[in-house]
Amino acid sequence: MKKIINLIAAMTLGAVFAGNASAQAAAPANFYASPAEHVGSVELTWDYQEELLSGGTVYIQYAPTATPAGGWSAANAQIKIARSVIELPYNDLHQQGGLRVKFDAANANANIPYYFYAWMTSDDGSTFSTVAASTFTYPQAPTAPIVTTYTNSVTPATATIYA
Repeated sequence: MKKIINLIAAMTLGAVFAGNASAQAAAPANFYASPAEHVGSVELTWDYQEELLSGGTVYIQYAPTATPAGGWSAANAQIKIARSVIELPYNDLHQQGGLRVKFDAANANANIPYYFYAWMTSDDGSTFSTVAASTFTYPQAPTAPIVTTYTNSVTPATATIYA
């Protein structure tokens, strides 16, 4: 009798997990973007709100505007990260390079902002999270050149050295 009860419980539990496999995926939580180490790069980090089944994928779309042509959609994602089974708690990161930057020594905030949206599937990619996680940041910009000007008091000559 105990074996039958355990078998029924296992079958019921299996049905629950099988039902969840095609359920709506949760969007990544704590989705952040920050400048990364190299010029034109950003680091994206996020946490998973639910366990990810084999075949689950994170889709990330980015644009230098808050309203890109074609809109925000997992179908327009430039980054697709497939993961094997992930058990909670688990956080992830991705560094994306090649983003345009602008440097203006007179205006340190003149860099180009990038917006990021992320969706997740917890199955074979057919069921996306309905709500996307979003964030924005400025890619790593080049540092300002160090300019030192020397004036010789004996002979009126000025030399500028760029480092």
